[in-house]
Amino acid sequence: MVTLARTTFFGRTRERERLAELLDRVPLVTLTGVGGAGKTRLAAEAVADRAGEVCWCELAALRDDAAVAPAVASALGRDAADGTALALADALAGGHVLLVLDNCEQVIEGVAELVDEVIHAVPDARVLATSREPLGVEGEQVVALGPLGP
Repeated sequence: MVTLARTTFFGRTRERERLAELLDRVPLVTLTGVGGAGKTRLAAEAVADRAGEVCWCELAALRDDAAVAPAVASALGRDAADGTALALADALAGGHVLLVLDNCEQVIEGVAELVDEVIHAVPDARVLATSREPLGVEGEQVVALGPLGP
């Protein structure tokens, strides 16, 4: 899990409330925006008070789409070899785990493929992704972040 910054969170209250509402009713929400827009911080704030387990998977260092599933498996406490969509779907079954995939843009195809398989296998799965662009998965709800106002 990402450690929240020690500064006051401000300027994205409306987006945080919208995220909380969306995460309660749709399987996939993607926060999009340019680098530095605050996607990671907003994601961390939005899930900080959620009931149930939050599994945070940082993907910024990945450059190979094939590395996505093993990274997610490891984040879920599974052996990286269990990084199949079926094994990951099993870990997310029951809707008790919110999977946060942070910094997806370098491996967007791998993330999109995995998330698509998981949310179709587990209707009550919940995924929050951050990326500079949408994943393009059916049913995805995109929350686009613009620059913070004055």
